[in-house]
Amino acid sequence: MKIIGKAVDKQGEPIIGAAVLIEGTTVGTISDADGCFVLSADKDNVLSIQYIGMKTAKVKVEPEMKVVLEEG
Repeated sequence: MKIIGKAVDKQGEPIIGAAVLIEGTTVGTISDADGCFVLSADKDNVLSIQYIGMKTAKVKVEPEMKVVLEEG
């Protein structure tokens, strides 16, 4: 399934360069200048979204997703 997502902070600002990985694999991508990312994953996969200075978010895959990262 094609996943289209966006990584943002608590204020809704895009996070540029967040690492988006399918947990348990080496498959992943990086969010672009608008915080957006596109990835192919199975519906049972979990995404791990990481960025320096932010807590890692682990979320179940959805076709369209918005992931809010918290400072940490």
